[in-house]
Amino acid sequence: MKKLALYIAVFGLFFAYFAYHFREEPYFMDEGAHVAQSYYYRLMKEGKFNEVNWFHLASYDYLNVGRTLVGLALDLQGYETPKSLEEMEAWYGVDGRPGDNTPPGDMERIYAARWPMIIGGAFGCLAMFALVKQFVGPFTGLFASILLAASPLYYSLSRRAMADVWVAAFELAALAVIMHVGHRLPIKGKNYLFFVGPPLAVIGGVLLGLSAGTKLNGAIAVCALAIGTGVILAICAPWRSIGPTHVAAKRLGLITGLAILSAALSFFIEHPYFYAWPSFPPQTSDVTINIDGVPRPQFWIEENVKPLAAKNSLQRLQYMFEYRDGVLQDVLEKNRFPEASLPTLGDRLQAIVIEGVGRWSYAGRLGLAPSSATIPATILILIGVWWCIGEGRRQWKMGMLPLTWIFPIWLITEVVVLSRELTLNWDRYFLDVVVISTLMTALAIGGTIQWLNRQLVLLPPESNGPPDVPHA
Repeated sequence: MKKLALYIAVFGLFFAYFAYHFREEPYFMDEGAHVAQSYYYRLMKEGKFNEVNWFHLASYDYLNVGRTLVGLALDLQGYETPKSLEEMEAWYGVDGRPGDNTPPGDMERIYAARWPMIIGGAFGCLAMFALVKQFVGPFTGLFASILLAASPLYYSLSRRAMADVWVAAFELAALAVIMHVGHRLPIKGKNYLFFVGPPLAVIGGVLLGLSAGTKLNGAIAVCALAIGTGVILAICAPWRSIGPTHVAAKRLGLITGLAILSAALSFFIEHPYFYAWPSFPPQTSDVTINIDGVPRPQFWIEENVKPLAAKNSLQRLQYMFEYRDGVLQDVLEKNRFPEASLPTLGDRLQAIVIEGVGRWSYAGRLGLAPSSATIPATILILIGVWWCIGEGRRQWKMGMLPLTWIFPIWLITEVVVLSRELTLNWDRYFLDVVVISTLMTALAIGGTIQWLNRQLVLLPPESNGPPDVPHA
């Protein structure tokens, strides 16, 4: 009960922090898109899982989890969700019209749509607390949560009707759950492996699937978890005389595999785009045809919808990736946003460091220029990487699984992916960098203090494992 009370207190603290005067957060144009996209929540609520509009551009340009949260929030507060995609098409700008990204005259619907993100921001801080607490302790976990909340970007996204903050919250929560299982695999018996570990692994996997189902960049954490587990399996080979037993490493492989499988199933189930099989209205001699109250050109059905509907789920996923890659290439080739363009690898790496580590992380609160704030933040990240490697090696020698090695792998995977995909210097694209830099900073400071305590023999000799793991 004490642990539960602690978690509730941490969540409540950050919920109040993000909710305080949230109406003063300036309107951002993508908030209008998320509200307009809540049309798809209406489709799901009405059971229209085979509606033709699941194959509209809006369906695979945005993903389903965020707009479902917005639609649910609007519904619970008595606001009507859009009855068609007209509002979204007005935002995009179709038929040669400019996109309508101006603030709505009545902001109340936007304010109502912000509540899920306030909850998501607090949940993300709670998940950061739970994750870091496992390795260094509750005080460092709270410190990590405070650093995350102090990020100007995380703070702002937790108060906008945009789903980005839930990507971070879901992936942090997933890692916290999976690490909780991983810590116990070498010291628990078969009952834990068969009756406790798998359900928790499925929960972690579903959370990973929700992260990727909110925005595709949530899949980076899945890749990092898979690579990290592979590294641990390779190092904990059966012929080693020290380190965790190979049985424990194989258990970790099974748990991770189950989590990744659950993530994949969750991702596909969340979005009816992947399994909708619409019945098409009969062709007529008219130029347009009525689709859910909106006239559509006949050729749109023939040229766009039917070929996509004929594909299986994996082919639809491939089409989604091809569409995203096409948008990326179009941005680069046409230089559509010259003031924010990052055309070269050097530009992207510089932006990751200056913007992600400096301007938008907790370091951005220091009042320094982004380039100056980057210096101490980068040093702390490097110390955090060094601590993760050393702590993992220490745990490995003691027969525990070196789970901290997964964090540097997550950092490297994020940088590698962004070095290709980060074509625009837009603040929300740096959120994962903010999350990882915050995690590494907290581990650097808390881990260094923990190491010093060990050198001074301030910790008892039996304090060999992570703080909240029972010892054998």
